[in-house]
Amino acid sequence: MAADAFPEPAVPLSPEQQARLSALFTQYYDPLCAYACRWGTGLLTDAEDAVQDAFVLLSANAVLDVPGDDRPLGYLYTTVRGRMMNGARDLATVRRQHA
Repeated sequence: MAADAFPEPAVPLSPEQQARLSALFTQYYDPLCAYACRWGTGLLTDAEDAVQDAFVLLSANAVLDVPGDDRPLGYLYTTVRGRMMNGARDLATVRRQHA
């Protein structure tokens, strides 16, 4: 997914929230994907899925209300790391069961 292809928000956002979410997506999509690759399977497709999921969850949790607030960025990094670690753990479990 290209950084300019923003996923649809899970809940209606105000125009200000939408602009902030779009700006975060444009600025941090690639760095978040690189970060995600370090925490999971190492596959870019898994990283992209985790990053997109994090943005959808961010839009649903409405932590976009205060411009200049770093909470949305921290939320994104924490969510991406958690998604990737869960995916890697699930993959390891499947491999053990089929070994």
